[in-house]
Amino acid sequence: MNLQESIKNILREESSRSSKFRSMIENIGLLNAIKSVGGIDNMVRIMGEYFFTKGTKVDLIIDIVRKHGTRNQLYLGNYDIDIITKERHYYGSYQQTYIIHIDDDGEYYYKTYDFDHGIMMDESIDEGYLKLINLDDSKLNEIIETLLNVF
Repeated sequence: MNLQESIKNILREESSRSSKFRSMIENIGLLNAIKSVGGIDNMVRIMGEYFFTKGTKVDLIIDIVRKHGTRNQLYLGNYDIDIITKERHYYGSYQQTYIIHIDDDGEYYYKTYDFDHGIMMDESIDEGYLKLINLDDSKLNEIIETLLNVF
Protein backbone atom coordinates (compact mmCIF):
# COMPACT_ATOMS: atom_id res chain seq x y z
CA MET A 1 0.00 0.00 0.00
CA ASN A 2 1.41 3.37 -0.97
CA LEU A 3 1.28 6.57 1.04
CA GLN A 4 -1.83 7.96 -0.68
CA GLU A 5 -3.81 4.79 0.00
CA SER A 6 -2.71 4.83 3.64
CA ILE A 7 -3.84 8.43 4.02
CA LYS A 8 -7.21 7.65 2.40
CA ASN A 9 -7.73 4.71 4.77
CA ILE A 10 -6.89 6.81 7.81
CA LEU A 11 -9.23 9.60 6.70
CA ARG A 12 -12.02 7.08 6.04
CA GLU A 13 -11.57 5.56 9.52
CA GLU A 14 -11.55 9.00 11.15
CA SER A 15 -14.67 10.02 9.26
CA SER A 16 -16.42 6.80 10.26
CA ARG A 17 -15.47 7.20 13.92
CA SER A 18 -16.57 10.83 13.93
CA SER A 19 -19.94 9.97 12.37
CA LYS A 20 -20.46 7.19 14.95
CA PHE A 21 -19.87 9.68 17.76
CA ARG A 22 -22.16 12.25 16.14
CA SER A 23 -24.84 9.59 16.03
CA MET A 24 -24.20 8.73 19.68
CA ILE A 25 -24.50 12.42 20.60
CA GLU A 26 -27.84 12.62 18.77
CA ASN A 27 -29.13 9.47 20.51
CA ILE A 28 -28.02 9.98 24.11
CA GLY A 29 -27.21 13.68 24.23
CA LEU A 30 -23.92 15.53 24.46
CA LEU A 31 -23.57 15.33 28.25
CA ASN A 32 -24.04 11.55 28.34
CA ALA A 33 -21.76 11.10 25.32
CA ILE A 34 -19.00 13.05 27.08
CA LYS A 35 -19.43 10.90 30.19
CA SER A 36 -19.36 7.70 28.14
CA VAL A 37 -15.96 8.49 26.58
CA GLY A 38 -14.39 9.51 29.87
CA GLY A 39 -14.65 13.29 29.85
CA ILE A 40 -14.47 16.44 27.79
CA ASP A 41 -10.78 16.08 26.93
CA ASN A 42 -11.35 12.65 25.38
CA MET A 43 -14.37 13.92 23.46
CA VAL A 44 -12.37 16.87 22.14
CA ARG A 45 -9.67 14.45 20.94
CA ILE A 46 -12.30 12.32 19.21
CA MET A 47 -14.41 15.08 17.66
CA GLY A 48 -11.79 17.77 17.25
CA GLU A 49 -11.49 21.33 18.51
CA TYR A 50 -13.61 22.59 15.60
CA PHE A 51 -16.61 20.74 17.10
CA PHE A 52 -16.02 22.00 20.65
CA THR A 53 -15.79 25.73 20.27
CA LYS A 54 -15.95 28.01 23.29
CA GLY A 55 -19.59 28.64 22.43
CA THR A 56 -20.34 24.92 22.50
CA LYS A 57 -18.64 24.56 25.88
CA VAL A 58 -20.56 27.52 27.33
CA ASP A 59 -23.83 26.07 25.99
CA LEU A 60 -22.98 22.77 27.68
CA ILE A 61 -22.37 24.51 31.01
CA ILE A 62 -25.66 26.40 30.62
CA ASP A 63 -27.46 23.09 29.97
CA ILE A 64 -26.05 21.68 33.21
CA VAL A 65 -27.09 24.82 35.11
CA ARG A 66 -30.62 24.61 33.72
CA LYS A 67 -30.87 20.92 34.53
CA HIS A 68 -29.41 20.99 38.06
CA GLY A 69 -29.62 24.60 39.24
CA THR A 70 -32.38 26.46 41.01
CA ARG A 71 -33.81 29.78 39.92
CA ASN A 72 -31.59 29.86 36.83
CA GLN A 73 -28.40 29.56 38.91
CA LEU A 74 -26.10 26.81 40.07
CA TYR A 75 -24.37 27.59 43.39
CA LEU A 76 -21.09 25.68 43.41
CA GLY A 77 -20.76 25.86 47.20
CA ASN A 78 -23.87 23.70 47.56
CA TYR A 79 -21.84 20.86 46.04
CA ASP A 80 -18.47 21.65 47.69
CA ILE A 81 -17.04 22.75 44.35
CA ASP A 82 -14.16 25.23 44.29
CA ILE A 83 -13.20 26.54 40.87
CA ILE A 84 -10.48 29.16 40.90
CA THR A 85 -10.39 31.37 37.83
CA LYS A 86 -7.44 33.54 38.76
CA GLU A 87 -4.60 33.44 41.24
CA ARG A 88 -2.04 36.13 42.04
CA HIS A 89 0.96 35.64 44.34
CA TYR A 90 2.95 38.41 45.99
CA TYR A 91 5.35 38.46 48.96
CA GLY A 92 4.02 35.39 50.83
CA SER A 93 0.43 36.39 50.23
CA TYR A 94 -1.91 35.71 47.37
CA GLN A 95 -5.32 36.39 45.93
CA GLN A 96 -7.70 33.81 44.51
CA THR A 97 -10.81 34.43 42.47
CA TYR A 98 -13.54 31.81 42.85
CA ILE A 99 -16.69 31.15 40.87
CA ILE A 100 -19.56 31.41 43.36
CA HIS A 101 -22.43 30.58 41.04
CA ILE A 102 -23.10 30.17 37.34
CA ASP A 103 -26.21 31.63 35.73
CA ASP A 104 -28.11 30.17 32.82
CA ASP A 105 -27.45 33.31 30.77
CA GLY A 106 -23.76 32.46 30.38
CA GLU A 107 -22.43 34.62 33.20
CA TYR A 108 -20.81 33.66 36.47
CA TYR A 109 -20.60 35.48 39.77
CA TYR A 110 -17.11 35.61 41.27
CA LYS A 111 -15.48 36.72 44.49
CA THR A 112 -11.80 37.45 45.04
CA TYR A 113 -10.26 36.74 48.43
CA ASP A 114 -6.97 37.86 49.91
CA PHE A 115 -4.84 35.28 51.76
CA ASP A 116 -1.91 36.09 54.00
CA HIS A 117 0.41 33.10 54.41
CA GLY A 118 -2.51 30.72 53.74
CA ILE A 119 -5.04 32.43 56.01
CA MET A 120 -8.07 34.08 54.40
CA MET A 121 -8.27 37.75 55.31
CA ASP A 122 -11.68 39.34 55.92
CA GLU A 123 -14.42 39.28 53.34
CA SER A 124 -13.96 39.33 49.60
CA ILE A 125 -11.96 42.21 48.16
CA ASP A 126 -13.69 42.09 44.78
CA GLU A 127 -16.83 40.56 43.33
CA GLY A 128 -19.00 40.79 40.27
CA TYR A 129 -20.26 39.10 37.15
CA LEU A 130 -18.24 38.00 34.14
CA LYS A 131 -19.09 36.03 31.01
CA LEU A 132 -18.10 32.37 30.73
CA ILE A 133 -17.11 32.88 27.09
CA ASN A 134 -14.18 35.05 28.29
CA LEU A 135 -12.57 32.16 30.18
CA ASP A 136 -9.90 30.18 28.36
CA ASP A 137 -10.63 26.71 26.96
CA SER A 138 -8.79 24.87 29.72
CA LYS A 139 -10.86 26.61 32.42
CA LEU A 140 -14.10 25.85 30.55
CA ASN A 141 -12.98 22.20 30.30
CA GLU A 142 -12.27 22.18 34.05
CA ILE A 143 -15.75 23.54 34.80
CA ILE A 144 -17.40 20.95 32.56
CA GLU A 145 -15.36 18.07 34.00
CA THR A 146 -16.09 19.19 37.56
CA LEU A 147 -19.82 19.52 36.93
CA LEU A 148 -19.97 16.17 35.12
CA ASN A 149 -18.26 14.50 38.09
CA VAL A 150 -20.88 15.92 40.46
CA PHE A 151 -23.92 15.30 38.28
